[in-house]
Amino acid sequence: MADYRHLTEDRPAAGGEAMRWMAAAVFLQSWGPVAVAVTVADVDPLAFQVWYMTALTLVYVGYIGAIAPALLQQLSPLRWIVTRIPTAAGLRATVNGTGWVMFAAAARYLDTAVVTVLAGGWLVLFVVTRRRQAGGRYRPLTGGEWILLLAALVGGGLVTLSQTDAGILTEAAAEALWGVALAGGAALAWAWLAYRFQLGTELHRLTAGGVRQGTLSRPVSSEVACVLAVSAVLNLPGVAVAAAAAAVGGASWGVSAPVGGVPAAVWAVVGGVVGGLGSVAFRHANLSTQTLTVNALQYLRPPLSLLWLAVLVGLTVARPTFLWVGAAAVVVSNALLHAAAFRDR
Repeated sequence: MADYRHLTEDRPAAGGEAMRWMAAAVFLQSWGPVAVAVTVADVDPLAFQVWYMTALTLVYVGYIGAIAPALLQQLSPLRWIVTRIPTAAGLRATVNGTGWVMFAAAARYLDTAVVTVLAGGWLVLFVVTRRRQAGGRYRPLTGGEWILLLAALVGGGLVTLSQTDAGILTEAAAEALWGVALAGGAALAWAWLAYRFQLGTELHRLTAGGVRQGTLSRPVSSEVACVLAVSAVLNLPGVAVAAAAAAVGGASWGVSAPVGGVPAAVWAVVGGVVGGLGSVAFRHANLSTQTLTVNALQYLRPPLSLLWLAVLVGLTVARPTFLWVGAAAVVVSNALLHAAAFRDR
């Protein structure tokens, strides 16, 4: 297992900088479900994948161009990334780019609020995988921290029950279960973001000295650029496949379907831009700390998304009480883990 301790020698355990980056990530990424909710009726999930992920990838390219332009000017980093795709880590990192198409598909069977909370379960698997990959880079999580991370998932059962008040063998319940499966698929895909971190860190080590920073002075910036370079390249297969499938299947692209006087596709693109900025902040947070508890703040993301959905779109779940109680469990776990992260500073 690789030893990455040398990459964090001058970094705080869970300092204010990492927390600020993560807070920005949570706020920006919490708008993704809203983009799905306002476009789900007019934009096919495959088309949403194309609009959203293309915009997000362009944000990545813009950051790389500003921070580490050598990654865009040389072919060797691109060739290295492409050669990693057939590996186990590369395949999982590529699947990570399909999370939003599964999320959008799940929103056709379940209320977007329910999908939001269920897909939020990605974080536990991400933390487990990232901890195993990174060797001595991060300190071990305590037993109490693991309990709190897992306790947040209890709310997932409640939000699942909130979707229908019928029996489990009805047609509506069967559709709900299919939606739950798709939301689970999105959670798994997002958890495999850990493999993009792994490959990006390897790329950073291989290009050390050849990747110069631009406008930001923090050493972590060039490593973030490498992780984003891996992400940008590995987003392309999913976008290409989705575009081809949407074209062949005659999917609705939302170009002429106005939502608030604006084509639905535009909202998907805006969501991708905002989500891309949030993804950059998320990577900064994880690469500028020595403790994975900084990710605890991500547990505020689903409840924050629920707030935007309730205010801007409205909730249509059968048992709203179950939904809000489950979300409350997530918030409590986050608050306790957040406090633990500050004690480690």
